[in-house]
Amino acid sequence: MKTRRKEIIGELLRRERVIRRISQQTLADCCGFGKTAISAYELGKVSPSIENLDKICTYMGINYLDLLAEAQRIYAAEKDAAES
Repeated sequence: MKTRRKEIIGELLRRERVIRRISQQTLADCCGFGKTAISAYELGKVSPSIENLDKICTYMGINYLDLLAEAQRIYAAEKDAAES
């Protein structure tokens, strides 16, 4: 299930980026990352560090703690559904 947590965070990051019409390249450039890092985060291949997550969220105008709380709610709901 650890992988699923990474995937959920990635899905939420992608959703927020797309809503704001920010390209992966623009986000990467503004946060000082490579585009491949943003892609890896969004695909759930790699978890961003708290510092990198904060940079990404700050650029997009969201609070990283809110994003993590939403990810936890989704994870818990999926886990409960799987156990039912």
